[in-house]
Amino acid sequence: YALDEKYPFRTSANYIGAGGLINGQWWPRRICALRDGAHGACEAGIHGETGKGAYSIIVGGDSGYQDLDDGDTLQYCGTSSSKKDGNGASIPTANTRQMLDSCDRIYNQIRVLRSAASSGKHSAYKPSCGLRYDGLYKITGKEQLHVDTSMYRFTLVRCPGQDPIRHKGPEERPTRNEKQERTHHNESFGKHYTSSFDKHRAGKATSSKQKRSFREAAAAVKKVDRLKKPDHNGPPSGSILTSPIITICVGPEKRLFAAHEDVLSHSPFFAAICRGQFLETATKRVSLPEELPEIFSSVLEYLYKGDYYPRLLHNKRRNTWELEETESNGRDNAESTVFHQGAGQVLLKDTMLYCAADRYGLDDLKRLALRKQGLQSGIQCCTILASARYAYANTPDNDSKLRAHYLALIIRSRSTFKRSGTMQMEMEKGGMMFFDLFVAICNHMDDMASTKSPLFTKSPRTPH
Repeated sequence: YALDEKYPFRTSANYIGAGGLINGQWWPRRICALRDGAHGACEAGIHGETGKGAYSIIVGGDSGYQDLDDGDTLQYCGTSSSKKDGNGASIPTANTRQMLDSCDRIYNQIRVLRSAASSGKHSAYKPSCGLRYDGLYKITGKEQLHVDTSMYRFTLVRCPGQDPIRHKGPEERPTRNEKQERTHHNESFGKHYTSSFDKHRAGKATSSKQKRSFREAAAAVKKVDRLKKPDHNGPPSGSILTSPIITICVGPEKRLFAAHEDVLSHSPFFAAICRGQFLETATKRVSLPEELPEIFSSVLEYLYKGDYYPRLLHNKRRNTWELEETESNGRDNAESTVFHQGAGQVLLKDTMLYCAADRYGLDDLKRLALRKQGLQSGIQCCTILASARYAYANTPDNDSKLRAHYLALIIRSRSTFKRSGTMQMEMEKGGMMFFDLFVAICNHMDDMASTKSPLFTKSPRTPH
């Protein structure tokens, strides 16, 4: 796989330092890092220019080289050479030469990306999938391991003043939603897509090709054929192939998405932008600094496929609608929530998508998100109440769907909520939601009173 030479938004990776990269920035595969200028090669693990030095390296790969990864300190090998000069002395490879040039460079900071395709001593800091940018490192020393192959090993130390490596804990990258996104990428394009850019540094290993059975090959063809068929809510295939590409810069970390203009124009919000009202015409880039990448990713998935993960499936035997299983043995409630940095809380993904669909003018997506949320179960009270507040803060006052859904949910589960300490604290904070809840409870009681049969209604005795 290679990046289209005509792709207009590729960023050059030929620069020293971090550029616009953010610590912990993550990509599902190498070609995405190439697109964003994090690393300049699809296969080589070292990128730079001869005479100028190395700009970036990728740590990872089970190639047998004597690399050691201790987090803030790296022992990183160049590549072995088989070339000789006229005197029979080994000539370093271009990649090794770039690392050697960096040793002589005064400002020798190098971008370090870690790949998931590593194990053993490499594995403590690797991402669970894809590639992650882990900051700038400086070469502090080198040693020649093999004279005959000009094999060098370089010592790199992480530059001070940077945020910690985001390899574990609440700041871990990739996030749960990013892992989910990559899984869907693999399912859409086939498992063979995942290995070619993530496994090895050029010159460090050879990958073996595995033969597929006739049955597996036929199944792969059927999967591709299904992907070519447009979904019921998706845009026509012709427009996808011919319309210009728009780059969307999402969230405070400026995560980049790419989408076809005709696909985005299904949303009135983006249609107005694509007409040039807010579009950066020089770069065809749209900025959404307040949006969450996890939510926008699902919006794009809906625009292309007519649904988003987990999909809504119809059970023909029971004639009911269900959510697809997210685990081999059932559904995982963790897939239904997203951590909102601004709110500092976990919120229901379907609620956030409903609000996003309202902003983007996607009424069908609003209905889909509401239906999916109605199928969720086992959600904690604190998550429900936090999501309800978010819904009230991000929907118009005349919204009669999502707000009513939360009011009805609280009334149905009143035996649980009345024992909830979170409910008590939320009520003490007050807000329009609790006045609406009071009105809804009154209406509920009136409805129950009106449905009682007169035969069971006691009338007062008439005095004699």
